Amino acid sequence: MGYREFAEAEAELRTFISSRAAQTRDSRRELFDRAVVWLIEGRVLLPGITTLAPLVASVRAESLVAINDHLVEQTPLGMRRELLDTLVVPHGKKVSRLEWMRTAVVNVSGLGMKEALGRSATVWAFGAGAVDAGGVAPVKMAELAAYGMHAKAPKIERLKGSRRVATLLATMRHLEGVSVDDALLLFDLLMATKLLAWAAMRRRRS
Repeated sequence: MGYREFAEAEAELRTFISSRAAQTRDSRRELFDRAVVWLIEGRVLLPGITTLAPLVASVRAESLVAINDHLVEQTPLGMRRELLDTLVVPHGKKVSRLEWMRTAVVNVSGLGMKEALGRSATVWAFGAGAVDAGGVAPVKMAELAAYGMHAKAPKIERLKGSRRVATLLATMRHLEGVSVDDALLLFDLLMATKLLAWAAMRRRRS
């Protein structure tokens, strides 16, 4: 009837799962379901769940590790150290540098504007945007950055292997755009609520 044994198609299935894991947001459960559909459409005899589930989990994990390793390899050694240093709470401060950089300035004043510009300058000084991440799908970079933007510094510090630096790199690249947008938004608010109001008051008085 044209069906193949699972062993004959296993290598192809691994390639399919690896590609999906590297290019999409598919969870382990979603990858499992897609693997089943792939096997059915390819007329492959279905293996037991105790065979397929570990295979999907293993291939997915290998794909994510490969992404992290690639990003770390592209990151200069000095930058890796600087990224890791952002997890440390500086002497006399209450939060880590990472927490400070990913927190938008809300003080609508000249001092707030200065702080917002300083925050953006600090982020851009890392040069994360210059790291070649072309071999990683944007959706995977976004996943890493999303984790880095919300996880507490100690939790990121406990990440294993290359994932820690990869997460920080993606987060810093994300912050390059975010910090500039935040500074521009603050400037717009400052103009609207402070400077323009002051100018209007001056006109009324004159």
